[in-house]
Amino acid sequence: CVFTDGSLRLMPLLDFANHDDYGGREIEGGKMGPFFTTRGAVLKTKQEYQAGDEVLCSYGPKSAADYVLEHGFCPPKAATKTAVAELTFEMNSEDVYYDDKL
Repeated sequence: CVFTDGSLRLMPLLDFANHDDYGGREIEGGKMGPFFTTRGAVLKTKQEYQAGDEVLCSYGPKSAADYVLEHGFCPPKAATKTAVAELTFEMNSEDVYYDDKL
């Protein structure tokens, strides 16, 4: 999901863009179409892409804990700061591997 125009939006193609700490731009809300009446999102880049190139964007300024909780990783730039995140998992006690998971 992408947070733009004050809402979380599902944007399947933009969701594939990976994070870049050092040059990616954030996805911005905007209007498009011939009369600029259709709401959408835009990813403006600082470089030209060729077919097959990886498209990168910035997931925005976040704490290390927010990156872990929202994206499942912590980029090097955010990892230089101290952060704490509590993760809670539910386990089914009837699971045959319950003891192994503790």
